[in-house]
Amino acid sequence: MAQVNSDGDIGKDVTSKKEEINWSKIPPDYIGIFPIVSGFFFIFFGYSLLETLATPVMIDQFGMDSAQAIKTIGVSTAISSVVALACFFTIPALCKRFDERKILIGLGLVPTLLGRVFFFPFGGPIAPMRIEGCMLNTTALTDLANKAACSNVPNAVWSVLQHGCPKEQTWCFEIPALSGIALGIGYAICTIGYPYSVVLLQTIFSKMVGPRPQGVWMGFLTGISSLARVVGPFFVTFIYTKYGTIATSGAVTGLIFISFVCILVVYKRLVPIKIPY
Repeated sequence: MAQVNSDGDIGKDVTSKKEEINWSKIPPDYIGIFPIVSGFFFIFFGYSLLETLATPVMIDQFGMDSAQAIKTIGVSTAISSVVALACFFTIPALCKRFDERKILIGLGLVPTLLGRVFFFPFGGPIAPMRIEGCMLNTTALTDLANKAACSNVPNAVWSVLQHGCPKEQTWCFEIPALSGIALGIGYAICTIGYPYSVVLLQTIFSKMVGPRPQGVWMGFLTGISSLARVVGPFFVTFIYTKYGTIATSGAVTGLIFISFVCILVVYKRLVPIKIPY
């Protein structure tokens, strides 16, 4: 809509004025943006824990074979996808009634942190240990205790007799096994928190950047999430193999918690950029 300026002339509309703004001289609030970007990174970083270690944990902690573990994870992922999709559809309606920052914290970050509490062992027996042995057809040759002896028997193969935690992971002898019920509860809670966190972190970031061309900015944010998906699997695999479930869950939960605290500290700065006219 055209506007009349102080000289009585017809001025350009608001959109044109926005385009005339030299955005290079109006930087966004970097202090507020940094916790948003770091939070986005750690949300995807934490999600890599579920993607990378789901199958190994099922095998190590519950003695499942590969087929059982993949089936269990597949069903769980399918159900969580439906739940997450439903959560996505509630976001527009919720944002019309409540502050986006409050939804991000209450339905996004808090459930993400709370769910990870259930990824810690709560006492009890250790996980079943993996047992390997010599197999001849379907018979275990228990008197042959190593691969060399087994290789001398025609048609015999050295294979896994019982799935479980490998003895190379020495922490398996000390740390209690995870609870299947606790894992399910934690995974369900994290499933609710994930869509709210991802969508609202992007939304708030976009509004803080403002109506300037956002291709580079949003590309940067997407690159941050991609970096998390690259670095995360290497990190969680190393920590899990070397130090076990407590260290792995503790490290990831700690990083998300630090990001959560940073977002609380800059809460009042998480607002759309002010546009000068």
